[in-house]
Amino acid sequence: MTKQKRIRVTLSVSVETLRWLDSLRKKGMSRSAATEMVLWEAARERERRELEEEVRVYYAKPQTADELSLTKGLGKVARRLVIDEPEKKRRAR
Repeated sequence: MTKQKRIRVTLSVSVETLRWLDSLRKKGMSRSAATEMVLWEAARERERRELEEEVRVYYAKPQTADELSLTKGLGKVARRLVIDEPEKKRRAR
């Protein structure tokens, strides 16, 4: 993995946040690394929540008449499929 260029920024945080960041330093992580980790985790969590909301909205929308008709027809076909059971032998005519 190539090292990305870093840009220096100034950040004001609460005393509690600074104590937490400093507690990570004792575990070998710099304040910068800890802050970047938290920011990335927050971004991923936000993206996850947004995706969940998009999925919820998608499945909550009403179906059109064509979609309902297709669902009904495909359901009938699916019920006729034999997947896990061996096919019954047919007698020769």
